[in-house]
This record gives sequence, structure tokens and C-alpha cells, in this order.
Amino acid sequence: MRGLGVRLVCVTIIVLAFMLVRAYTRPGRPLHGSVFRPWIMALVGWGTLLWLYVLVAWPARSGPPWFQYLVVVPGTLLGLTVTVLGVLGGLWYFGHRLVPAVRMGAVDPGRRKFLRWAGIAVPAGVFTGAVTTIVIALNRVVVRRVEVPAPAPELRGTKILQLTDLHVGAFLQPEHVRELAPTMQALEPDVLVLTGDLVDIDAGLLGPTLAALEAVRPRHGTFACLGNHERYADEGRCIAAYRESAATLLVDQARVLELENGARIALAGVAFPRRHDDAGTRVATALRGLAADIPKLLLAHHPHDFDAAREQGVFLTLSGHTHGGQLSLGRIGGRVLSVASLMFKYVYGLYVRSVAASGVPAHLYVSGGLGHWLPTRFGIAPEITLVTLV
Repeated sequence: MRGLGVRLVCVTIIVLAFMLVRAYTRPGRPLHGSVFRPWIMALVGWGTLLWLYVLVAWPARSGPPWFQYLVVVPGTLLGLTVTVLGVLGGLWYFGHRLVPAVRMGAVDPGRRKFLRWAGIAVPAGVFTGAVTTIVIALNRVVVRRVEVPAPAPELRGTKILQLTDLHVGAFLQPEHVRELAPTMQALEPDVLVLTGDLVDIDAGLLGPTLAALEAVRPRHGTFACLGNHERYADEGRCIAAYRESAATLLVDQARVLELENGARIALAGVAFPRRHDDAGTRVATALRGLAADIPKLLLAHHPHDFDAAREQGVFLTLSGHTHGGQLSLGRIGGRVLSVASLMFKYVYGLYVRSVAASGVPAHLYVSGGLGHWLPTRFGIAPEITLVTLV
């Protein structure tokens, strides 16, 4: 059903884009006879083909790097342009066909000139904006520092390095992860946690990615949970790759760490949900057998597991999955201005909620991730997250 939905959206966007172009390039319209007409038609045609190829032929996302940069990146860029043209086409169709009453009389020369240049400037502006988002996505990685109250005095100063949603395959290679390792090691983490989607759709890349991360040497080890893309790639092969690595994979289970000063903390991990109503069961299974007074930290790829976790005494949940929507205009009143806010309760950043039974605050951090679905980001930079207990 997901693939069918993508195809329907693509076809709708393409039809509307061509309707708009035809409307403004036919005789009597602003762009008819313009020197820009063939270029605009070529742009829409190329963007259409790549839009279909990139978003419908999903395996293209795991091709060799040269293919990604020559095909997928231009396809994303032009696809965004075609999307905006498609939306404008829909508005044009609604205004000129479905609502005949809004039609105007003869267009004066000034208005015609404005429409002519608007027809050129809008796709050019979108094209430029798409270039900007791609540059940000592929080149800018930030270290996001987050402070969370320690549940016990002896845990103050503990540093947890979170890495999530690398999506190694299309736009991020194991070599890129290896290049980032010195930056991560310089942060001197006590624990490195991997909260899912390390690979995109190629399970064979998980082993090299984990090997690249072995250059990061946290004092108390590396721990991980699975994301939905490990399941898409081949969950069995991904679990096998973890077993052959130095990282400890937590699938609805926990490990108790003892720090140098004798402080203890439990790290638990849950598998990606197969149903939307099984969070409580998965979290309870992961925490089974842990003493009630030991501080508990949960690794959960999907942030919606946070509600079940906080009700079961978890003081901190670390998640990813949403990428922060990848495109954001900031926040208003704590709400992230992103399309992802329509799909997720928790989208990006630090959330604090009280536990109903005790009133003790529980914390959730949703990382924007290091990789991407498609190489477009604005307002949500690729990140490495350092959480410090204070």
C-alpha cells in the first residue's frame, strides 16, 4: 500500500506540473515564444523522470556513490521543483477551471509581464533552495549537546554519545562514519549508544559501519537497538552483524553498567514496534528483573515508546526515527514547525514529562539523525548528540 500511495502522489504531482507549464506556454500565455520555454519544459521533463525513478524505484537509493550524486541528488533537486510546480498547477486548475467565476478579463501588459517573470522566478527560486538544502544535508554535521538531570548524584558528569539514523548506503558510506570517529572520540564518552537505522536498505553495509565505529572507544562500551530500516534491510543479517561486532545489541533486554565510582545504571533497548499498541509490553520485557531503585535509560528507535517508558520508571529515553522532519522553520510554543509534526507526537529535541504515579520528571531526546531519506535538510542539521547527566 505504501508503494501504491507513493506512485499516486508522484503521478498527481507530475500531471499538475505539466498542466501548469502547458497553461503558461501555450499561445497567448506569458511564456509562449519565450527563450525560456524549452528550458522549462526540459527541466520539468527531467525532474519528472528522475522523480519517478528515485521515489518509485526504491532500490536506486543504495547504488554506488557516483550513481547517487549523478542521479539521486539531481533527482531530488528537480523533484522538489516539480513538486512546487505541481502544487501551483493544482491552484491554477482550481482557480481557472473549477471556479470559472474568478476568471478575469483581458490581462494588462504590466500584469502579463509580472506573470511571465513569476513563471521563471518561482521554479528558479525553488531550484536554488533545493541546492541549499542538499548542501546542508551532505556537508554540515553538528555536535548537539544536551543536559539532563542525573537521577542520582553519583551519575553526574556521565556522558552518553548518541548516534542514530545514519542510513548508510545512499548518501553516507562507512568511510564517512570513519572520518567522523575522531570527532566522536574527542568528546570522551562514557557510553556510545546507537538508536537504529544505521543502514538504509543494504544489510551488508552494517558490518563495515560497525567496524568504522570501533575507532570510538567509550569507557563502558557501545550499545544499540534496532530501527525499522534494519528490518527492511534484513533483520536477521543485521542481528548477525551486531553479534560479530564490539557493540552490544539490546532487543527487549537490558544491561547494568557499573561506573568507576561504583555508580550503577541500567541500559535497556527495545525492538522497533510491530504494532502501535505494544510499547508497554516491549518496555516491560526489556526492564524485567531490574531492581526498582536502579536508574534506567532506554534506547528506543521510535519516540512514541517514551510514554510507556516513563510510566515504568525510565528517567531518560533516547530516540530517533523522525529526522526532525529534515525540513523545519523552527519552533513555536515548543512545537516543531515541520511536516513531521503531523505524523509524530514527539518530533525533535528534548521533551520533559511528569510520571503520573510519582510526579518525577522523565526526559526524552529525539535526535535529528546523521543521515537522511533524501539529501534535503533545512533547520535540522545532521547531528551527533552528546547527552551529559548533570
